[in-house]
Amino acid sequence: MFEEFLTKLLNPSISFLAIYVSVIVVIAYIGLLFQFFKIKNLKQENETLKHQLSFQAHSKISLSKDEGIIS
Repeated sequence: MFEEFLTKLLNPSISFLAIYVSVIVVIAYIGLLFQFFKIKNLKQENETLKHQLSFQAHSKISLSKDEGIIS
């Protein structure tokens, strides 16, 4: 089995090369798909953090205004 594979690898036929290239292309597409979902997830996390920072900034401004008025 392994010797057959080595023989085909060293003296490839067109069909073997086509299968080999197809497998590599499929693996590359799967990798790109994972990267796409990773980027999408990071964008959502970024938006969530922006909203949290915005909310904290507004609450600090209102607290500082209240403290300024009280003192």
